Amino acid sequence: MPLHPYHLYPKHSTEPFGFELSQAVVDRLDQGDRLGYYHRDFCGYGLAKLEDEYVYGIVVDGYMSASSALTASQGGSSERRVFTNRSDFVAWLAAESDESLSGRNTSDYGNQRIDRWRLLSFVEGRE
Repeated sequence: MPLHPYHLYPKHSTEPFGFELSQAVVDRLDQGDRLGYYHRDFCGYGLAKLEDEYVYGIVVDGYMSASSALTASQGGSSERRVFTNRSDFVAWLAAESDESLSGRNTSDYGNQRIDRWRLLSFVEGRE
């Protein structure tokens, strides 16, 4: 697999992910793939298509729930985003950046967050 020159992007870049990358990520989600770490306890943040919703949220023990009514201890978060429309989800992700999803001003800042490198790895099948 070709490696992307991720080192060219500053850590927590404010450059938006863009439509092309976001579209490719959502194409994989539509195939049933999920972006998230799979280990015990807090696994950071992930992306998934659960039932008929596109979800950005906390992954715990390798799983993310579709319910948008979860408490923080159940995997809910004020950062959690749920979309029922593919084009709205693509537009949201395209406008996000490493910085906007870094969790600045939270207790889990930078901890297993979604960033450009993880999105590129996911699209290329490396994550």
